[in-house]
Amino acid sequence: MAKAGPAALSRLGRFYVYGLHGFALEVVFCALWGLIADLNVKLHGYSSIWSFGIYGASLLVMEEMKAAMDARAWSLPARALAYTLWTYVWELSCGVLLSMVDAHSWDYAPYAAYHYLGLVNFDYAPLWLFITCVADRVLIPCTLKLHV
Repeated sequence: MAKAGPAALSRLGRFYVYGLHGFALEVVFCALWGLIADLNVKLHGYSSIWSFGIYGASLLVMEEMKAAMDARAWSLPARALAYTLWTYVWELSCGVLLSMVDAHSWDYAPYAAYHYLGLVNFDYAPLWLFITCVADRVLIPCTLKLHV
């Protein structure tokens, strides 16, 4: 009997990769923000464990969005806009749900010029556009190629 080749990474495995990726990026972003905003050279990054699940689930949805947009040959700018809109809807939804149990770990109100309820920061739109393009072109395709 022939031995089967390596299996594609399961949905749970991809959730894990995406969750770790988002969590790590958030820690790095916060460390760099501290360096730029406060000249803190210690580079202490931080996050909440909730971020792991938030990013993992969001990127699984973006994976499905990517497949649908690939099938319809959407341009990269159109994809970035769709992903960014999704990101804001997801961040607001998660923020509201976590606020209901006093567990949300972010509040943009004290420093964001453009925010909604302190839960989404529209100042970050260019950053989200860039990050979602990287996810579309690099993270999601590479993750889908992983095998175990």
